[in-house]
Amino acid sequence: MKTPGELNDDALSDFIGKSHAKMRSPEVSVEGVLERVQRFNDLHGALTARPIGPALIYHELATGNLSFRLVEQRMVVGRQSASCALAFPSATEMSRTHFEITAEQGLHVLRDLESRNGTFLNDSKESIAEPVVLNAGDIIFAGGVLFAFTGE
Repeated sequence: MKTPGELNDDALSDFIGKSHAKMRSPEVSVEGVLERVQRFNDLHGALTARPIGPALIYHELATGNLSFRLVEQRMVVGRQSASCALAFPSATEMSRTHFEITAEQGLHVLRDLESRNGTFLNDSKESIAEPVVLNAGDIIFAGGVLFAFTGE
């Protein structure tokens, strides 16, 4: 899988166009998409090892910790380590079970699990209310942690 930073100009233009077309908010500009691509590139480029397969890169803003976890059939993310595949016990803004990503018919679906502070996708100012299909390069913000979905 090529990251957006490794794409040639035509492929990057296609990536930006597809990303812009799927934005849920009409006020999102091409500049906003470019900022999201840059954020993804920054996170992906800062990893010491690169994921192979769909993964969730995460950056804990309070601690600066940067890592990734491969996404399998179901990944619950939250504060409670007993019930989450990816837990952030010190993230006070994160709910015990905040959101999940599930693999369904070749797609990865993001769902907020009725978190108290919401799950935000691609700089949206509104928390997701319904399940959303993730695409490579999508940025998720939840509970003081920034996530980037790598896709396949």
